[in-house]
Amino acid sequence: LAVVLGLSHYWKTREWQMLLMGAVSLSLLVSLYPKWDAHSLVFVSPFGWAVVVGLMQRYSGSLAISLVRPALLVLIAYFGFSAAMGNSAIVNTSSRVGQIQMVAGNANALFKMEGLIPARSTLFVYPYLPWIYTLLDAHNPTRYSFLQPGMMTAADEDKVLEDLNRRPPEFLFWQEFTDDRVKLIWPSSNPDRHRFIRLETWFLDHYEEIEAIEGGNFRGRIWRRK
Repeated sequence: LAVVLGLSHYWKTREWQMLLMGAVSLSLLVSLYPKWDAHSLVFVSPFGWAVVVGLMQRYSGSLAISLVRPALLVLIAYFGFSAAMGNSAIVNTSSRVGQIQMVAGNANALFKMEGLIPARSTLFVYPYLPWIYTLLDAHNPTRYSFLQPGMMTAADEDKVLEDLNRRPPEFLFWQEFTDDRVKLIWPSSNPDRHRFIRLETWFLDHYEEIEAIEGGNFRGRIWRRK
């Protein structure tokens, strides 16, 4: 809507500011491809809302704006409802770093992990979820807070292996991250680098599984050094 209104206004008035704002709105929209879902659009919508509201104010009495206004109200209601539903799953909970807010299922998983991994333990979280280090008061012996599936290189993997061999952590949290999920979240990632096979082989050689963990939006397993 911001792109259409912004560029239409430029076509009539030749105001370069509106061309710029319409172009930025279009660029933000294109940058999301192919993830044009409501959740992703929320992150690039503020600029578009500014364009739309500004033009609606300027042309408040026109027929076109009268026709657009109901659609805009529907969009506002939809995004507001989506945000409210997301916030309804947030709970207050205590942790080793104090009182925090998080997804209810994740709070239960954190409580379970606290019972298995003592504070100030050495821990490697693979491949994602760097917040676990902070909330468990655990120390990461590597130079990487996370390994991005499909984007980290073989050189990055070598550095992590070097750090792990130098100072093997007491515990490992191995997050379940399927190829399908990587493609959904990061569709442009390199499929040949979705997994770090040498790292996973090292894990299996040096660690034993002790407990499965399932949170509200993640799942994985805790492993302990053999």
